[in-house]
Amino acid sequence: MAKPLSRHAKKTQRDDLTFFLEGRLTDVEFLVEDGSHPPKVFKAHKMMLAIRNEVFEAMFYGNLPEKDQVRITDLHPDGFSTFLKYLYSRKASFVNIQQALHTRTAAQKYMESMLVEDCDTFIRKEIRPTNVCGVLDYSVKYGSTANLDDFIDKHVEENAVEVLNSEAFIPASRESVMRILKNPRLKIRELDIIKRVYAWALAHCRQETDNNTIARLQQTVRPFLPELRFLALTSLEFVEGPSSWNIMTKGETLAVLSNIIKPGSEKLPEVICKSTENRTGAAVNKKCLRTSGG
Repeated sequence: MAKPLSRHAKKTQRDDLTFFLEGRLTDVEFLVEDGSHPPKVFKAHKMMLAIRNEVFEAMFYGNLPEKDQVRITDLHPDGFSTFLKYLYSRKASFVNIQQALHTRTAAQKYMESMLVEDCDTFIRKEIRPTNVCGVLDYSVKYGSTANLDDFIDKHVEENAVEVLNSEAFIPASRESVMRILKNPRLKIRELDIIKRVYAWALAHCRQETDNNTIARLQQTVRPFLPELRFLALTSLEFVEGPSSWNIMTKGETLAVLSNIIKPGSEKLPEVICKSTENRTGAAVNKKCLRTSGG
């Protein structure tokens, strides 16, 4: 009859993850370089990966097996590392929401559905108004958050003031800002939305060129004009705000003001949003936002 392991034996028990972390008896190397972060090499075990994952099984033991060195250019090193640790330990562990996003992309690539679910659970738990713009940017770059889209949009909708006023909003991508603006139920005043888009545009003009002209500002704001509901403002709000910021041409500004004072009195340019209504949730939160340079 076999004797139970001694206390000492338990302490020195060998486990899969330890062999991976220490790089012992490895037979394959992964070079992960996505072009945006320093490349990193990971040493692993073909048999272990093949046992745990069908994609790796086909990769290493299929009709056209990979060699002992594999180059990966479409994943973040941190995400791939966390993915490998999951395969060895069968446990998901994340330091922050960015790591979970990177890991999610790796899990999707290698069809590890249970890990994708673990990532989604962590992201839903950790998402905040201060980091949701980063999640949106990640979605734009990698397009890998389909199962989370409704949750993300609802979070932005319910916390619009905090999201637009967060430090993460200004460096957010143009696509992320556009996605926020397309939400018709943001719980925020339209004037405050326009203020933050103006602040975003000013910051990006300064980053992109030394020639910070009115023309450049108008060019930066122009893609957002169809989503900004200028006609929902009062004439005083428009004159003291957008009209004085030079974000539209003089003709466009005059046409908007004329239609605020007397709807239909002037033909609106095609680029201008025709809606005269506030967003569905606009009356819920009247808290004002800060602006930069305006």
